[in-house]
Amino acid sequence: MLKTVTTLSFTFAVLLTCCSIPEKTKSPLNADNIKSELFTIDLTKDTTLITSKGAKIHIPMGAIEAAGTVSVQLEIKEAYSITDMINGGLTTSSSGQPLVSGGMIYIDAIGDTNVKITSSITISLPTGSLNKDMQLFKGKLMDKGTINWTNPAPLFDITKSEANDAGGAIFQDNCASCHAIGKPLTGPDLAHVSKRRSKEWLYAFTRNNQQVIASGDFYANCLYNYWNKAAMNNFPSLTDVKLRALYAYIENESNSKNLPVPLEAGCLDSCVTYFKEQFELASTTRQNPRNPLFYEFNIISFGWYNIDLLLEGVFGAQVSELTVRLKSEHKKDIQVYLIIPSQKVFLEGRLLSQSNDQFVFQTKDGKIELPQNVLAYIIALSENNEGILFGKKEFLITTRQHIDLNLRLVSKEQFQEELTSMSLDDLKTETLKPRNCNCDCFPMQPKRTND
Repeated sequence: MLKTVTTLSFTFAVLLTCCSIPEKTKSPLNADNIKSELFTIDLTKDTTLITSKGAKIHIPMGAIEAAGTVSVQLEIKEAYSITDMINGGLTTSSSGQPLVSGGMIYIDAIGDTNVKITSSITISLPTGSLNKDMQLFKGKLMDKGTINWTNPAPLFDITKSEANDAGGAIFQDNCASCHAIGKPLTGPDLAHVSKRRSKEWLYAFTRNNQQVIASGDFYANCLYNYWNKAAMNNFPSLTDVKLRALYAYIENESNSKNLPVPLEAGCLDSCVTYFKEQFELASTTRQNPRNPLFYEFNIISFGWYNIDLLLEGVFGAQVSELTVRLKSEHKKDIQVYLIIPSQKVFLEGRLLSQSNDQFVFQTKDGKIELPQNVLAYIIALSENNEGILFGKKEFLITTRQHIDLNLRLVSKEQFQEELTSMSLDDLKTETLKPRNCNCDCFPMQPKRTND
């Protein structure tokens, strides 16, 4: 809960009832909020840059030209999380069509305007999962400082596609009759199973689950009993290469479909809290994976680039009606946004007319295809000399919603607290081991013996 600032209480009342807002300044959501990295490169050599967030940029010798110098300085900005996109004011739409983002990057030369790219530079953006429907969009800067993502082009690396297809074939041939990814069948839900168990445990259990059960393994026996002692087939002929492909496919499907990590009821006892925290911590690998996959593409000009696909028709999206009405006299000066954290969707609304107090996000009648029953936010803001006029609404998306939003004046610090309080990226920085928890149930900890 935000603390009330006593000295501003009178200002709040005045701003919300008077007929004018002090002179508007720059929006608090803009690309200056995204930290830049600067790299000096030698134009006479092949160079590969690796950013702090894991992007790889390969610049062949001669790919950049700069008259009168053999070195240039490049500025790089990256936005992979929805938090980065919001703070940077980087909305996800292409000429009014909502997009789902897989990550954004900006690259430009510092200082010298005569620097230009003369042959392809290869960029690899890290990701926790690959979606072959993603495309590369180029950012076009609009008059009011926003970016419209244009000129979509294919980018998927066919070698990664083939590897994922191989894992999918192994899953269909050996697992799909009893297991699904995202729901239980006659066996447990396999979503994010590699986050729940170690590689060694998974490989051993897949090849000979009866042997693992007979060893007294707590988790294996719990699953065996929970699923009515149904026998699982053994797969001793699956090599490490095939098992690696299988579990990579399962994890990629889990991530690309934004599936939650399931908890096996009845098997975790006092460890439930620990597992929940561990799973949420493991989800940070989707933002900064230790062994990431990459979206790769070539560029021939500087600027912003975005990995995207159209929201329409994906993630169970349905035609919905969503409108927002602000309880303020100054609608034309206020920015209204729709945020869907799980799909990395960040859309700016538009006011239909001064005689109509409704904001919409795609068509004039408020129609837009949206995923259903997922967490979303509406935020509205306008910065002026007194502070930030701000409103926020959290809701679950349904097919028909009309939202009224109250606004109030907050300081910049309070505004950042409001953004931080939203459930955006679900990142955890530490996990505490619970009290009264049997260590045998920890997924990454080997069973101890008293030899």
